Amino acid sequence: MHESSRLNRRSFLVTAAATAAAASGLTTLPGFTGTAQGATTTAAAKARESVSLNGDQWTFQAVKLPFFGWEQSDSGIDRSFIREAINSVSRADWGSRHQVRVPMTWNSIREFDHPEYWHYIHKGTYRRTFAVPKSFRGHRVKLHFGGVNWRCWIFVNGTQVHAAGHHDADFSHEFALTPFDVDISHLVEPGSDGNTLEVVVQDITANMLGPSPNEQSVIKYPMGVRGEYWPRHDGAPSRSYHDAKSGIWGDVTLLSVPAVRVDDVFVRPNVKDNTLTAELTITNESGTAATVVLRNTVTKWPDGRAELSFEKQPRTTVGAGSSKTVKVTQPWDAYDLWWPDKPVLYNLNSSLLDTSGKTLDTHVTRFGVRDVRAVADEDPDVRGIYLNGIRTGLRGESIEVNIAGKGAENIAVDGLTFNGHWALTRSYFSHVIDVAKSMNINILRIHRGWGLSKELVDICDEKGMMLIAENPIVISTWEYPLTARYWENGVSKVLGIARSYRNHPSIVLWSISNENAIYNDDLTLGMRSGYAGAPAVNPDIQLVSTNAETDTVYSRGYMGTYITNPTVKTWFTYEENASYIEPQNTDRHHSVIKSMRIFRQQRMSLDYDAKVQLAFYSFQKVFALPAEADPARPESTDLSWTADEIRSPGYHADHMWQSVMNPYTQPARDNVITEFSPSPMDLWKKTYAPVAVFDKGWVDYAMKRDNLTYTYNSSRLLHLFNSDLDDQSEEITVTWTLIAADGSVTRTGSTQQNVPIGGSRSTRIDIGSAPGDACQLRLTASKSGTVRFRETLQFGEPGTPID
Repeated sequence: MHESSRLNRRSFLVTAAATAAAASGLTTLPGFTGTAQGATTTAAAKARESVSLNGDQWTFQAVKLPFFGWEQSDSGIDRSFIREAINSVSRADWGSRHQVRVPMTWNSIREFDHPEYWHYIHKGTYRRTFAVPKSFRGHRVKLHFGGVNWRCWIFVNGTQVHAAGHHDADFSHEFALTPFDVDISHLVEPGSDGNTLEVVVQDITANMLGPSPNEQSVIKYPMGVRGEYWPRHDGAPSRSYHDAKSGIWGDVTLLSVPAVRVDDVFVRPNVKDNTLTAELTITNESGTAATVVLRNTVTKWPDGRAELSFEKQPRTTVGAGSSKTVKVTQPWDAYDLWWPDKPVLYNLNSSLLDTSGKTLDTHVTRFGVRDVRAVADEDPDVRGIYLNGIRTGLRGESIEVNIAGKGAENIAVDGLTFNGHWALTRSYFSHVIDVAKSMNINILRIHRGWGLSKELVDICDEKGMMLIAENPIVISTWEYPLTARYWENGVSKVLGIARSYRNHPSIVLWSISNENAIYNDDLTLGMRSGYAGAPAVNPDIQLVSTNAETDTVYSRGYMGTYITNPTVKTWFTYEENASYIEPQNTDRHHSVIKSMRIFRQQRMSLDYDAKVQLAFYSFQKVFALPAEADPARPESTDLSWTADEIRSPGYHADHMWQSVMNPYTQPARDNVITEFSPSPMDLWKKTYAPVAVFDKGWVDYAMKRDNLTYTYNSSRLLHLFNSDLDDQSEEITVTWTLIAADGSVTRTGSTQQNVPIGGSRSTRIDIGSAPGDACQLRLTASKSGTVRFRETLQFGEPGTPID
């Protein structure tokens, strides 16, 4: 193992054997080319080609449907405006086609200049023409869709085509969160142009059952979202879906792939055994059986340096129209581990050769090598989440899907969100992750699964941001009775999502569901075993559940009240900072203080088992809302794209609405609230600091007050934290300085504590009598001679009442 791995191999293996049966592996999903599905990177194989069909060459036509449940009656909330809006649209408008950009969700009327009534429709038709390059001749031709919500009917040159598993249905595909392909080889001719593509899409109403479907209906599949109607923030009537991306929200790509090819790769590194296993699915869509030889090599990403060659080159025969999975394992001990501060990545290069040695296909899968374990132990210095054998404190936030209107939040952002509706571009994700890491966030929970996307996870792999992926199962959806058939189909969809991301090193935990009380044991079993198929996740990914009897269990903290299951050990806590309507900086600053107080209290609870702490609905409140740029489009930023950018992967809107984070304009418009002391950003950074010292009294009482001041007491209880993966030394020196109101130093002192990595210690100090009615206590924490933490605490008049 390379020195940069920083992990003593023998000590790690001893620890692994003594604590938990750590499985292994990890990496990223199968794919076609750099612009296609999965977690592959560059298109290394000449046998494969891709053409992006993103861009402005599309039209969209709204389709009128009968009113659904909540539109038919007001049910205590006036929804007559929806019926009036739809009924006021003329026959000519319903028949008109509007030029649009794809990816495009039709209910994103504030991100594009769409007709207002599109906000209320449930169905629409996308159309365009396309050419097929001559170089595609002799290959299979496919259309790849990165995401379509919810159900779609796809027609090429007037003939409907179906995704795998949907050939017996009248539709082409359904379910929003999995990419899919359709084969169009029999409908197009290489070298032709003017081919027609028509995609008819119906939103989540297609998943609702019953004569009057609405968000209270029985559903067919898990959604992760609800269809709800909210009054607009200014009181004007509007509809806002939690389902924020109706239509074609992912990339559309034309693919050329060999008839005999590598279709799927599951890369499974094993740090304990120092082996690399690859499970490769070979597909033969030719008319005859094919005998092939499989070769695998590993190169460093992104420089392509050779790292490993598999000695075994298995030879196998795949029948016509069938697939076969081949498993191959190679010893490997000269690898670098994936760490948050040094996220080393590799490519597995898989080549198929015929018996004459001719290369038929080359498939590239990016992966990383790391090990994750949850160790249960009565000793608080042992139990915890271990990354590569090192106990790791996880300090996170939630990624929340945006609402298509301002909705109940009055702001378009919940937690760490995709501002401006659905800004799925690498530049946006890169910027968001950089800001999050600068605030000492080291893990993000993808709340309810709707933030999970290839672009985001790729960036997290590259930048070292750990992730908690989550299935799209919400307490308000799967609680409804489902038939056995729907249950089986729903499980298959969930497992499909997990398989799509199983090769990503950044995903260290996988949440079974959101606040859900049923099906968790079944889902845990399915994700571990895959039922009859391959496991949906790598064995070392820890599963998270609210009440399953297996794997990890987390608790919930709501507004500072801990809610735990007394029969199990709890690993998680997250704080729902449910102060939604806070457009004023004063209110937002107050929310950050409240959230950080609860977060610090959780860190200081030595008898509490939680090792993963998440804030929630808090991150965006560090930032001010932008000033109104356009009265007709409040709080928005106009974006400009080149033709090449529009064709590139990602969601390219014309306007970014309420963008508290914005990497697109210069200077980047991230308006950190600064008129308070400490600023919300500074308070967040200190609260999440890996090396920190907190004064318990100040946290418990001063942080209840916006001025962060409270009564003086000479006896101080300090809590020290050491979750520094870069410097694994354990000695922390705390220095304190008492300062009078005139700035003079009254007295100083210091103390040293050995704090285990991933752990905490408490110590009491006496700072003597107060030097006056008001004073300050400055605290620093140092490791290896370097100051890692500073904070100044303000005290008021002795005896001042505490509220």
